[in-house]
Amino acid sequence: MQQSRRRNKMAFPWAGLLALAAAGALAVWLLSPSAPPLELLQTWYLSRAAGLVALALLWLSVVLGLMQSTGLLSGLTGPAANVDVHAFAALLSLYAATFHAWILLWDRFVTFRWPEVVLPFTANYEPVLLGIGTLAFYGALGAVITTYLRGWMGPRVWRALHQASLIAFAFGLVHGYFLGPDTAVPAVRLFYYFAGWSTALLLAYRMAGGILHRARDAG
Repeated sequence: MQQSRRRNKMAFPWAGLLALAAAGALAVWLLSPSAPPLELLQTWYLSRAAGLVALALLWLSVVLGLMQSTGLLSGLTGPAANVDVHAFAALLSLYAATFHAWILLWDRFVTFRWPEVVLPFTANYEPVLLGIGTLAFYGALGAVITTYLRGWMGPRVWRALHQASLIAFAFGLVHGYFLGPDTAVPAVRLFYYFAGWSTALLLAYRMAGGILHRARDAG
């Protein structure tokens, strides 16, 4: 257990570098010849790319958590490995989401002030959708914190707080789909649909299993 915690601490900076590298690579892919001048929108491209990376990693973390809790991964991978990937995917998502938000402070096309970045629903540009994105970040942050504080929480408290990752993913999906200009890109739109429906189906499967389990116990 102590060795695992040491590995987690050592991996933090490398996780951030990986997330930023992925965001930069995706930014290059998203560049369009018909877009406004790059010198005006380079931060916008980087923010869009980092947002997609953050949502994809959060989706991976949520899906792994649901599959682990429903037993769908039993016999395929070890529980410890599942938990590690689940936690690191969420942590990587936070790195990318932080970059996604803060890079906009240097944007010269749509100017943002730091309170608009950290306080939900205070931005002049699309305040509702940006506020939903901010709430998604705080929900993911709460889920990650509970992961590393699990040993100091009771099971019920931890489980209730950890559900914030589901809410964070739902908010992030709404934020990206309705605000992100990349929804017009077929591959990105397909990702939104696949991520949303796969998560919804797994959640429904988990809830149905819980209902059946309680019914058997009551009977």
